Amino acid sequence: MVSKIKNTIIEFKYMFFNKKYFKNHDNYKKGIILVELFNYKASIISVSFFVKAFCSLYKTDIVGFEPLNFSIKKKIKFFLNKFNFNNFYKLYSSFGVNKVIIPKITKDQISLYRNKKIIKKIKSKKSILNFKIKNIKIGDLVYDTYLRNKNLSSIDYQTEDFQKYFFDVINLFYYWDDFFDKNNVKALVVSHTVYTLALPARIALHKKIKVYNVGAASCYKLSKDKPLRWSNFGSYVKFFNSLKKTEQKKAIQIAKKNLSSRFKGKDDILYQRGNKMSHVFKKEKIKKKIFKTDKKKIIIAAHNFNDAPHVHGKMLFADFSDWIKYLGKKSEKIKEYEWCIKLHPSDFKDNEIFIENILKNFKRLTFLPKNSTHIEILKEKVVAALTVYGSIGHEYPLFNIPVINAGYGPHYHYKFNFNPTTLKQYDSLLNNLDKLKVKKTTLIDIYKFYFSHYFVDYEIFKKLPKKDNILNSSYIFKYFLENYNLMKIKKIEMDYKNFIISNKRRMMEVLL
Repeated sequence: MVSKIKNTIIEFKYMFFNKKYFKNHDNYKKGIILVELFNYKASIISVSFFVKAFCSLYKTDIVGFEPLNFSIKKKIKFFLNKFNFNNFYKLYSSFGVNKVIIPKITKDQISLYRNKKIIKKIKSKKSILNFKIKNIKIGDLVYDTYLRNKNLSSIDYQTEDFQKYFFDVINLFYYWDDFFDKNNVKALVVSHTVYTLALPARIALHKKIKVYNVGAASCYKLSKDKPLRWSNFGSYVKFFNSLKKTEQKKAIQIAKKNLSSRFKGKDDILYQRGNKMSHVFKKEKIKKKIFKTDKKKIIIAAHNFNDAPHVHGKMLFADFSDWIKYLGKKSEKIKEYEWCIKLHPSDFKDNEIFIENILKNFKRLTFLPKNSTHIEILKEKVVAALTVYGSIGHEYPLFNIPVINAGYGPHYHYKFNFNPTTLKQYDSLLNNLDKLKVKKTTLIDIYKFYFSHYFVDYEIFKKLPKKDNILNSSYIFKYFLENYNLMKIKKIEMDYKNFIISNKRRMMEVLL
């Protein structure tokens, strides 16, 4: 109770600061900037200064929005929250968000006829992923949201439940399409570029409206051809080469030091950000034998089955479940190896259920226990590691183990992994695992990648650990008020302003 009162007082102090600092927002009249009402405290601070910078350049009013339509239960909660002192909406209103847009979906005979006509086009999982309305691709958003909401590893597009869900998404699409046609929206600020949360962003980009993905630890300007935040991996090589030789040397040293920490079971930047992740390089005492045979091993680094499989874009398979099943069939044909599945360390229980269902049909797959680590695995003779786009791609090559990816991802533009672009190429690599080698000349690129991927995004709270109990707690407001004077705040605002003017995709700050 005492801590709740203290947190409330801190939030009131923060809102009082905002009321003073952002008081001129009411003067803006030319169009609006739509700001997603995302409940993450450090992000709210970042968004407030980004929006102030944008408004000073384009003279826009600030309007909050919820990307999805509310259920009756959520509408009641939203109404009651207006009288709640701890309502996070008040944090947004303190910097000028005085109006909130919530989609209202109308279901009439015209929309029913239209939707049925559209749904008839869905004849496979692939057709869902390629699905477009008005030439705007939204299939990946539809696919990933359904998996997440229903806690599934794959989709049966013929079920009544999926078709009902699809109806709702189509209606939501037309709501936002109509909204942008009728309102003078200059820009959107969004929290996610995946799931149907990103539906307004996809439509806005198609209509040449600026869209920004602003968070606690990054800021991106999205584009029609690259609507996903993490689809700029092709720029890493050019960025690193643009650094001075002395800077490159320091950057490689930073990367080596951090990766070395990870391999020792300590928190590098990846594990700082992964709040639920247990260390996969930590030494654990395992009493029972984790492998079935003494054969050479193939390690399948599985992903969270229902956690936005298409976060980076295209994969060779419709989803992670299809990928594992494909490898299960392959294990029946290539019998000289033991095919071992290592689950992603977060959300282990749900994924364990998915894997166990798959294993019923593929007896030659070995499911490694939860507490198994790469320390134990690397003691074995590992021939290759398989992933779609996981971090194992920049880990195992350093142990002289080739990694084959099955989709576009962070390592796609480097040669320290194998990156097939077709299923035929992928199959050929699997058929010739014994011939695959890690080229030692490519290993230096791992450190170049690591620095470019993890260490250059613009962050207001760069010095703080990347943990939710810090960044998404009232402590972040206390930290901000105590550590950021007017000069620092003005610099943050100017940084955002310069980024907006630059029209660059990724906001970066290289501190070497």
